[in-house]
Amino acid sequence: MEQPVHHGRQSKVLIYNVDKDRNVGMIIRSAAAMGVSEVVVAGRKSKKLNTFGSQGTHKQLPMRHVPVF
Repeated sequence: MEQPVHHGRQSKVLIYNVDKDRNVGMIIRSAAAMGVSEVVVAGRKSKKLNTFGSQGTHKQLPMRHVPVF
């Protein structure tokens, strides 16, 4: 996957207190398609983040979890 050129700008997606973790994968996939530079999951999180709908893009997009926002 070719990385988009940001020209010094970075965009991030914040997912806060996700209720249905199966939606996280689709958010990740959409974020990758739009050239987002990082996905941040804030708040509560299940033991393992469900990236089912990401179709592998979660491996190419930096992700991190912060417990408190």
